[in-house]
Amino acid sequence: MDYAKLKEVFQKLLDAALDEQVYQDFLEVYPEFVPREFVQNHGVHFKLILRKVKFGADYVSDLLYLSKSSGDWNVVLVELEKPQSRYFKDDAGNLHPDFQAGLQQINRWRAWLSVQANRSYLFDTTLGPFRVPMAENQCFVKYVLVTGRREEAIQNQKKRALIAAEEREDLKILSFDSLLHLEDRPSSRYIGALRGGGLEIISDRYSGDSLFSWVSPDQVRITDALRMDCIAHKADWLTTLDVLQNTKVLDERLDKLGKVDGPTRKQLIAAVASLGTSLPT
Repeated sequence: MDYAKLKEVFQKLLDAALDEQVYQDFLEVYPEFVPREFVQNHGVHFKLILRKVKFGADYVSDLLYLSKSSGDWNVVLVELEKPQSRYFKDDAGNLHPDFQAGLQQINRWRAWLSVQANRSYLFDTTLGPFRVPMAENQCFVKYVLVTGRREEAIQNQKKRALIAAEEREDLKILSFDSLLHLEDRPSSRYIGALRGGGLEIISDRYSGDSLFSWVSPDQVRITDALRMDCIAHKADWLTTLDVLQNTKVLDERLDKLGKVDGPTRKQLIAAVASLGTSLPT
């Protein structure tokens, strides 16, 4: 993957006033850019990021990932606004309705999850199949709001302080520009969707086999492209099913995984083409 080229494309997308879905699609195709706030020492669990996770009757997290330590879990909910969203409506530092809307969304989630029954449903029912091993460990909800551009966020010390004042121990506020700062060796992730009582992995790139060793294959569906990429990376399979026969988990489970068609991403592709460039492969 040509990440230098990819960052150039992302920068052009950020500079254009595009629909919010374009940026969601980009992050789903290239989850290397998904923020990793509140990630603990075990990393992003199963290298899996869930998209559009519903909780309650009215709420949807744009992205969600789990991260565990030896003693607890972080359940990280990500709200994506738009790069063109504003932080302030004037030089006096009064908050813009765009920024207030993002903060209010987080507060609504926090209020819903303050009810123990709601928390238990999210942790044990919605996320229960993926919160293994150590399912008995305590969960803590964390929030990430991605909104606006860095130029406005750091315009002066007063505005930087006002944005920082809205953060909490469980809330991190990021500009879209901050997502451009990839690590030196970016790690790919799976993007998954919870549908029909199972998990649909809509990514096309192999990102490890730990997920397949813990989640029953009859609960997982993958794209044909991912199936082929798994085979192409057979030398990287790590999880062993039978030590004596040197059999890997995917030797036994790959053919048992269901099939799902990946999204077409027409809106993202059209947006990139309108900018006179293309997505690197």
